[in-house]
This record gives sequence, structure tokens and C-alpha cells, in this order.
Amino acid sequence: MQKLLKKHLLRYKLLLYCTVAGFIIIPLGFWAADKQWPLPLPSASLFASTVVANDGSPLRSFADQNGVWRYPVQLDQVSPLYIDALLSYEDRWFYQHPGINPIALLRATWQNIRYGHIVSGGSTITMQVARLLDPHSRTLSGKLRQMFRALQLEWHFSKHEILTLYINLAPFGGPIEGVQAASFTYLGKSARFLSHSEAALLAVLPQSPSRLRPDRHPERAAKARNKVLQRLASFDIWPAETIQAALEENVIALRLTAPQYAPLLARRLHQQSQKNLSISKPNNVNLAPKSTHLPSNHLPPSNQTLSAQLDTLLEPIHSTVDPQTQLQVSTLISHYQHRLQEGASVAALVVRNKDLAVMAYQGTVDFGNRQRFGHVDMVTAVRSPGSTLKPFLYGMALEQGLIHSASLLSDAPLHDGDYQPSNFSGGFYGPVSATEALQRSLNVPAVQLLKAVEPKPFADRLRNAGMLLQLPHGDKANLSMILGGLGTRLEDLVSAYTSLARNGLAGELRFTPDAPLKERYLLSPQAAWIVRQILTRSDNQALAAHTQSMPLAWKTGTSYGFRDAWAVGVMPDYTIGVWVGRPDGTPSPGEYGLVTAWPLLRAISSALPKQSGFASPPPGVSQQIICWPLGTASSRQENQHGNCHQQHTAWTIQQHTPPTLFPTRQGQQLVNPAPIHINKKGQRTSLACNSETTATRHVALWPQVLEPWLPKRWQRQTLLPPFATECLPNQPLGHQTLRISSLKDQMLIKPQTKNKGRYIVNLQTQGGYGHLIWYLNGRNIGTSHAGQSLVYTLPRPGEYQLAVTDTLGHVDKVTITVLAH
Repeated sequence: MQKLLKKHLLRYKLLLYCTVAGFIIIPLGFWAADKQWPLPLPSASLFASTVVANDGSPLRSFADQNGVWRYPVQLDQVSPLYIDALLSYEDRWFYQHPGINPIALLRATWQNIRYGHIVSGGSTITMQVARLLDPHSRTLSGKLRQMFRALQLEWHFSKHEILTLYINLAPFGGPIEGVQAASFTYLGKSARFLSHSEAALLAVLPQSPSRLRPDRHPERAAKARNKVLQRLASFDIWPAETIQAALEENVIALRLTAPQYAPLLARRLHQQSQKNLSISKPNNVNLAPKSTHLPSNHLPPSNQTLSAQLDTLLEPIHSTVDPQTQLQVSTLISHYQHRLQEGASVAALVVRNKDLAVMAYQGTVDFGNRQRFGHVDMVTAVRSPGSTLKPFLYGMALEQGLIHSASLLSDAPLHDGDYQPSNFSGGFYGPVSATEALQRSLNVPAVQLLKAVEPKPFADRLRNAGMLLQLPHGDKANLSMILGGLGTRLEDLVSAYTSLARNGLAGELRFTPDAPLKERYLLSPQAAWIVRQILTRSDNQALAAHTQSMPLAWKTGTSYGFRDAWAVGVMPDYTIGVWVGRPDGTPSPGEYGLVTAWPLLRAISSALPKQSGFASPPPGVSQQIICWPLGTASSRQENQHGNCHQQHTAWTIQQHTPPTLFPTRQGQQLVNPAPIHINKKGQRTSLACNSETTATRHVALWPQVLEPWLPKRWQRQTLLPPFATECLPNQPLGHQTLRISSLKDQMLIKPQTKNKGRYIVNLQTQGGYGHLIWYLNGRNIGTSHAGQSLVYTLPRPGEYQLAVTDTLGHVDKVTITVLAH
């Protein structure tokens, strides 16, 4: 008896030891196996492929290397109805089992044996995720491997995370995977807004995605959906009346194309994401099984918790784009496409001023259109900006105290060495204010200002504010920059223009919500406000009606040869930029900023939300009454000897009214009024001649190049007395006052029969010195020498302005009218 008792006690001890050893060895063995065969997880490149708007709606999704489309989604972004249908139909005990449901496995095994074929697999949702992560064959070894992977999932992840993996990886037919991609593809909506019927349909599709695809087999899909609804009814998950209504709903699914909103911005952000991913990717060896169809990383990650890594995998690429604004801009550009020339494209940006967030990004008129180079992003293309840099030049000149808003500038032929700027059209206007010169985008006054500001500091300031300025190879900053003789990008131009609504601060545009706000100084608040005030105007009644209803400061530009048409607008809340042209650089004759880009800018601005007016002037900005030609405040001139010829109201900074800049070949002549020495006979004298001076008088003179535009009472021959004989100034041999002698002002010209009806004119001058440059309606048409003539054929009937300048800077002009046949 005692021996028998000892024998049983030894047996119980052995059983106890084995049990204790089992509790220790089995977990250790599983831990070792988990280390030896780590669980493969999808890599970040699998999910970081959907770019979304600021409300989370997809802009564009990018397929993985196998052409599979997925829209990453978190569990709380999916309708609870779908979760109810999924768990009730697929895995009722999901939250209770450890990844494997023994009862379900036994039931499936018995059914398979009884019926001689596979009736059900007995797989839990965890096991299905395991198979999606690590595909296996339908064999006993494959099933055991699946069960091991399921236990690994339960070991490493919470039930919430496992379910999140399922809703993102489950197959839904063809290249569609994940419930969000399926919902957008088949139903045209987010999975957040599924109805009861739709939730049941999507819950059953992964069971046989190809056979049940609702776009191809709606009858099969409806039967499968009804099976789910009946299961839910049997479990009392949803009310009976809800189930009945869902059963009566037809299965209608269209195979929708993937979303393509702001496709080029999405491509840009996707490429940047992939670049960042490749930089941050650890240099570890991928040990995923060769049969795995998903790019994968192995657990555990080195510097991230598993939950955090999963959140990273499922995070889409967020953009700042507002879907409503993007849709409006895209629609307007799509409607605008019909008026474009062959091969032309359009780019547009809408930026929120307060934080530089991009609300709309349209890089092409028609994405994918080869004839219009639809794959080329013209937001980032380097193009000639035409006249669009002029506002910043005027702002810098204001800031430096060189001008005020009503300063007298000279729009007349400028003979400056090898560089002879001309106007875009319409001839020269003579005396113009800084405001008028900027509003009309006159070229000669802008060159005059750039000479005063100097090209290099101007370019340096723009670059410091973040603008890309690409000069022709080997060139340095020069006067041609202000007329478009360089390259920049639409996004840089829009960034610079935001400074006019942001107290002079420009900055990097923000395409993603997490991008930092980087502001850079461009103009003082005072200069930015005055420039914006100048640009908030209208040139005709149609534009006036628009700008009165919506505050808008705007500027257009056209590059040389009609290659680029620009329009940029600044509103209280938004800044808009539009580019139109051919991406290949081919000229588009007749297409320029005001007629091509401005109408689209106006349409976009009208579509934006209503905004309040611009802010009042900042401290230091005030209005002063100034006089021409001196440019200084009228209160300082006392109108002696009639020096205040014209009065104008000017916006000034710190009440500073700088004198008029005089354009000369030697630089800027700032001494005005000029001191005039007079003898007893009332003749002019000088200290260098032997003539007695009896009086000195100060005379306000207009720039000499403006003489042809001035009334006789303001011309020098009227304002200045003649020189005394002994004091005549030295002049070049043969020099006389320049005058066009072959044509008279207001002359009518008829077609010449002997020349086949052509309009041929002989251009000749009297007087002048050296090299003569001729202009027709502000455009250079040829050169001659003093005493020689130039033969020119006028293009068509109409009114023309002919102007000429010589080496000494003298100017003359006439207006002629060419009659039709």
C-alpha cells in the first residue's frame, strides 16, 4: 500500500512538473519562434499613397508596385454599420477568442468531411489578416502557418488594430483592396457614410471578391448581401423594419474612376513622401516569405511602438487643399479650355493669405492630355514673368524714398547704350505718375526706376524673400529683368504677391498642414499697402463693376514673343495666380495677360467666398498734395515763378515727398528747380562766360525727353530765356533740336497705288545727333543716323504714334493716321 501511494505521488509530481514546464516552455517556445519567424507587416510605401484634401476626402491615390489601389482608413472613419455587419457575419466571437476559434475550426472540419468539399474555412478575422499578410497554400501545413501568424497578431496587436488591418487589406475585386477604396470605387462615397444595405454588401464581398463584384455581377452580389442581412436579423443586430428596407434596396454599383483632383499636386506630395521614406528607411534585410504579395517590414520596429507604426502605415498624405475651392477652380479651367490655342495649357494657384496654405492647385488644363502636355506641372515650371515683377520694384522705390505714388516719371524713348526698352503697345504716354505707370505696366518708367534702385539689390531682395530668379546662362542682374528677362515659377510669384496682403511679409507656400510657416521680409508694411492700393483699380467699366463687388488688387504680364500670359490677384483673404501659355515655349500670338489670363483670374476671384475690404493704411502712410514737375509737396514750393505746374494727390511714407527723378544718360539728375542766371537784357548767362549777371531765378523744368508731350507753355523754349550771344553752350558739330521732318503731326496717309497699295513712309529728321532709334506705337522698328532716312512699311490702316530719339537723348514724336483703301 505504501509503495502504491509513493508510486501515485511520484506520478502526480511528474505531472505537476510537466504542467509547470509547459507553462514556461510553451511561451518561451512561442517567443523564440516569433523571433525566428517575425510577423510581416505592410511597409509604409503600401499605404502612404493616397493624398487627401483638408477634409480627408481623397484627391488622388497611387497604386502599389502590383497595381493595387488602397485608400488608408482608420476604424473610427468607417461606418459602425459596416463593423456590425462584418463581425456578425464573419466572426461573432472576434473580441473573445485569442485569434483562433477552436469551435469554428471543429465545425468547419466536420462540414468539410461530411459534404466532401470545403463548406467553410473556420477562419477568424485575425486568421484572415494573417493570410493577407503572409499568403499560404490550402494545405495542413499552410493552415498551421496561418494559425501561428494569427497568434502572433494577437500577441503584438490589440483587437482594434487587427480589425483596422483587415478593413485596409481585405480584397474587394480586381485591384481594389480595403473598404475605403471599395466604397469610393463602387459606391462613390466614403465608407463613413454607408447605408445598412451598402454595409452588408461590403461585408460579404471579400468572401469571393471576383465572383461577387457588384459592377459585374449585381444579382450574385444582391444574394450574398441578403444572406448577411438575414444573419443580422437572426441575431437581432438591426431592427426588422431596417432589415426589410435594406433587402428591398437594389444593388447598383458603377465602376468609378479613381479620383483625380489636384493630380499634379498629389503627384508632387506623393513623390516627396516616397523620397522621405527612402531616406528614413532602415537598412535592414527583408525576410518576408517570397510568396508574400505585399511589400513588408518585419516586427519589431526599432524606434516605434507597434501601435504607432500601424498608425503611420495607415496615415494618408494630408494636403491643405480645400476640396470645394479646388473643384471650382478645376471646373472654371475646364470650361476655359475651349478658347485656348492648340497645345496651350493653364496653371492656377489659390493661397490663403493668413497662413500661406494652398487652397487650390491646378498645374495643367487637362491632366493626361498629351497634346496640351497635361503631365507637365506649370506651377513649378520656370518661365519668363513678363511685367509681373514691377509692383515689387515700385514698392522698393517707395521704401527707399525715391518716389511717392504720384511721382513724375517719363514714358518716352530711352536711349541707353545697347538697351532700348519699348512699351508693349499703344506708344509712349510722356509724363505719367508712378501710379499710372504701374497700372498701365509701362516699360520705360520701370527701367528708369530699376536704374535708380539698381538691378543687383533688386534681385537680391527678391531672392531673399524666397523667389527663384533664373537669369540666362552667365548673365548678371540687369535692367532687362524688370521686363521679363529672367525665369521664375508661378508658386514663387504668388508667394511674393501675398506680401501685399501680409504687411510686406512673403513666405514659402504651405502644401501640407504640418508644414511650418516660414515668413520672409520683402517690403515694408507701408510700401506694401501703397502698392496694393495702386493695383486695386479698374481700367474700364466692366472691370470696375467687378472690383467694386470684390476687393482685388491685380497685375497682368506677358513675356517676350507672347509665350507666357500672367495674371496675379490679391484679395483680403486670398492670393490668386494664373498662367496661360504653351508648356513647350512656342509663342501664342495675340495671347497676353489682360485678354488671356485676366478673365480666368476674375472668374476664380468671383467664385471665392465673400471677403471684407482691405485693411486701413498702416502708421506712417498719409496723403500729400504735390506739384509737377518738381514732385515735392506743394506747401514747400509756394508756387514762386509758376513752378507748381500741376497738382496731384500722393500716398507718401512718413510724409516724405522726394523730388522728381530726371532720366539722363549720366544717371539721375535730382537738382530741380534749376538756377538760371540773367543779365540786364533778360538773357541767360553763366559763370563761365564774360557776361554780367544781374539776377538769379529758379525755374522748375520738366525732363527734356518729355518736351514733345508738353504744352508749349511748359516747354523749355518758353520757360527759359535765350542765351546771351557770348554765353552760347557748346554743342556737337551740326547739332540742332531733333525734329521729324518727313511727317507732320496729325497727318493723313493714303495707300500708294504705285506700290500696290502698301503704306510706305520715309522717316527722316531735321537736326539730331548720332544714332537715331525709331519707335512705332512704342515698339522699336529700326535705326538710322542723323541726316539719313529710314524707309518703313506700315502694317495696316489705323492711327500710329511715331517717335524718335538720338544719342543725346532728344526726342520727337508725331501722330499719323493711315487711311484704308
